Amino acid sequence: MIPDPVVMLTMGYPAEDPPVRPRYPMSFHLFEERYPELSADEVSEAIDVMDTGYLEQEYYRKADFMIPLPEGAAEKFTFDDYSWTEHISRKLGLWGADPQELMKALVSCGFRITQEGDE
Repeated sequence: MIPDPVVMLTMGYPAEDPPVRPRYPMSFHLFEERYPELSADEVSEAIDVMDTGYLEQEYYRKADFMIPLPEGAAEKFTFDDYSWTEHISRKLGLWGADPQELMKALVSCGFRITQEGDE
């Protein structure tokens, strides 16, 4: 016979009260029936909000978390400049060695991938 799982409930207040992490603008994730066409300026501004916010909060420093680079690659960042963009870039880099694999997967999901100047 398998015993019933034990459920523990802890009551109290959290030991920390961390600030709310930076978020994308609402226009990036709230839309209806089609994806928004964002300008390069809108994307740059959103990236700046994310990077600046994470650096100001010292988010990655406090968590002591930096995604390691592949063996043999020289680390160019410290916690003073390792922010959201670098973190996400490294995270995406863990998915596969060939960026074209990701592009093909996105296209197969219905995303229209173009280069600047493409029609």
